[in-house]
Amino acid sequence: MKTASVRGRRRALAIAIALCNGLGAAGAWGESEVEEVVVTGSRIKSASVYAPQPISTITSETIVQSGQPDITEILNDNPALLSSVSSSNSIDAQASNVGDVGAVGGASLNLRGLGIERTLTVVNGRRHVAGIEGTSAVDVGTIPRALIDRVEVLTGGSSAIYGADAVTGVVNFVLKDDFEGVQFDFQPGISGETDNESYSLSAVFGKNFANGRGNVTVALQYDYDDGLKQGDRSFFKEDGVWNDDVNPALRFQNGDIESGATPNFARYYNFDNTGLFPVGLRVPTAAENFATQYEGAFGEAPELTAGELAIINRAASAPPRAFLPGRTFNITSPFGVVALGDFGTAIPLGAEPDLDGNGTSDCLQSFTGYNSSLDGAGSFGAAGGCWFINESGAVTPYEDGLVAGNFNQFGASQSYIAPETPYVLPQYERYSINVNGHYTFDPRAEVFWETKYVYGEWESEGGGFNFT
Repeated sequence: MKTASVRGRRRALAIAIALCNGLGAAGAWGESEVEEVVVTGSRIKSASVYAPQPISTITSETIVQSGQPDITEILNDNPALLSSVSSSNSIDAQASNVGDVGAVGGASLNLRGLGIERTLTVVNGRRHVAGIEGTSAVDVGTIPRALIDRVEVLTGGSSAIYGADAVTGVVNFVLKDDFEGVQFDFQPGISGETDNESYSLSAVFGKNFANGRGNVTVALQYDYDDGLKQGDRSFFKEDGVWNDDVNPALRFQNGDIESGATPNFARYYNFDNTGLFPVGLRVPTAAENFATQYEGAFGEAPELTAGELAIINRAASAPPRAFLPGRTFNITSPFGVVALGDFGTAIPLGAEPDLDGNGTSDCLQSFTGYNSSLDGAGSFGAAGGCWFINESGAVTPYEDGLVAGNFNQFGASQSYIAPETPYVLPQYERYSINVNGHYTFDPRAEVFWETKYVYGEWESEGGGFNFT
């Protein structure tokens, strides 16, 4: 009896407290008006979850008819996904998944150009494992192309539903969940220049069981792209890239000085006579200036020929800068430049080896070689080299292009500011296997599994300076 009475009191006390709180609230409401009510937590249904949203859909038929092995290239046709990064352009330094994390070969989606980290990529409405190093972005190249039923692009604000990584929207890859049978697909490709070969091979096996309540699907895929190097296209080659530098017309070039047409120049710009070199040095600014230098060297005034006056006038009337193809940094080479070990301080210039056996020291066969020694009367010294290493590893004498200065030339075939071996399109090879399935016990209970294994290798090569 005592126990029952205690419980009764507790119930009464609780009811009393609730009534008192209600009366107090009523009194407060009569005294002042509430202009705004903020609900900080409730079970009220969110209208954004159920409201219709604008969705653009890319079907499997569109994907097949496009002929593109890279799904990102197809999605790039959608204006909202124009900034997405495919495997091909992932090598670009401006690509969002390369400039930040260096994931060459990765393909990631970028809605509205606001960044891959603000675009959510899901598969069958579920978050997918990340594939771009250092980010949560999905490498869509690892999604089996043959299993895609459709791709849904939701560009409306979706962060309220999916979270902060869906600020710009959501891209949902819907896979075939009841595939039955066998499907093979082989897609070769080659450029119009008969290079940049690519192959894509896929096979899909699917089986329904238990009267259609269950399904198991296995997808195999192999992708290969031979890539494309700068040297494979004339407009990517170093001699196809135009740039500006000091005008080569201000300096002597190969063929300017000949004993017949320019005898005074040939005598003065002669290493044996004055320590000067007939290529690469500055052209005199006036005939009087050269006459003074010539008389100081030989004790007699020269009688300049028409050919010599023409070269002086060429330099006098030339603009200071020139815009020409193939600007190079002539102390570099793709495979290395070999310079004098003593820079001419111990072994006199002209006494170096003659590797090509033409009777002239290799360092006196080019302005770059001459300019690398401290022993020349007009050389800069300690810059460049007499030899370069070619692709086979052989060492051969350097050959000049159009000399623009002590360090730069136009068209020197052995020198490159950026070698022609870097890839414009990366070379890659990728294998993937996906095993998906589901089984429905009853309309309220279903189990599913999605497993995948992807292995890929990408090759890219950057340019740079090479010194030996």
